[in-house]
Amino acid sequence: MRGYEEMKKALEESVQWYDDRIKLWEAVKFPTKKDGTPFKTLSKNFDGAYIGKYTPVEGYSNPYLTVHGWVGDNWADDQLQIYMDHYNKRLPQHNPDRDTRATGFGGSNEILTLDEIKSEVRYRIEDLKRHKAKEERSLELSEQKYKEVQRKLEEIRDIIGSSDVPEPLKFRLVDIVEDSGSFLRRGW
Repeated sequence: MRGYEEMKKALEESVQWYDDRIKLWEAVKFPTKKDGTPFKTLSKNFDGAYIGKYTPVEGYSNPYLTVHGWVGDNWADDQLQIYMDHYNKRLPQHNPDRDTRATGFGGSNEILTLDEIKSEVRYRIEDLKRHKAKEERSLELSEQKYKEVQRKLEEIRDIIGSSDVPEPLKFRLVDIVEDSGSFLRRGW
């Protein structure tokens, strides 16, 4: 069960990774002036998040919003670009053009409005929750699927080890089983 324990631990760490970042983003507040309007200086509009600088391949110096801090015993950080990037990321998730380059590549990088940034933060939280749910589902299924694979491997060992399989065929079957490991990984 050593392999299962390692797999389970990796899945638990992944769930925790997503959970820590969700907590950091959910703690971000958007303070305003007394009259309810946003501050002129962008960085004053965030409590619990910080403005950073990023230099992408194109050579621009673009701001991004970042969260970082301790969540329990874990240090966590995450960032969110707050400029109109060169990809159509604002298209719906199911749109096939989402990951294509937007028109105007190399043009101006327009910083999002505060409302758009708030929307992006909400989207980031939902995205992290979706990924966390997938990892939790994997964790739920992990023991069952691990045991199922172990049973199938035992069946294969029994077939190869049976007395009615000639020795030359046994060696060829073992080679096939060993080669199938890399075949399975390529199939994902």
